[in-house]
Amino acid sequence: MTGLNGKYEIIKDENVMEYYKAVGIPDAFIDKVGTSPPSLEITISGNSVNIKDIKDTTVELGKEFEDKTPMGGVAKCVATLEGNKLTITRIHDGKKGGHSYEQNDEGIVVTLTFEGSPVICKRYYKRV
Repeated sequence: MTGLNGKYEIIKDENVMEYYKAVGIPDAFIDKVGTSPPSLEITISGNSVNIKDIKDTTVELGKEFEDKTPMGGVAKCVATLEGNKLTITRIHDGKKGGHSYEQNDEGIVVTLTFEGSPVICKRYYKRV
């Protein structure tokens, strides 16, 4: 069992709107989805990873999977786990990005990056 397993609630965001704009998500979509999901749940068991936030996603560590982007495209992704850091590497339209979920003393920090964007987004969650 990993220390990432658990339920979390959002504490604060950094650069969410700026990140969405920098990666080309239209304002109308940003307004519709808001800044962040209010809760997050992660369950890791063996090689299976389940993440519940805006959607419910289950993947297998180290195996490529497809994930729909907010604008309806498809990203090729791979999830890896190193210690208490889960990283999902994404390739969409030839650009690399990713989401990392890293445990800290208060809960989890989720970091979003995308190649070509100078903006890094962070979401801070506390364990509940």
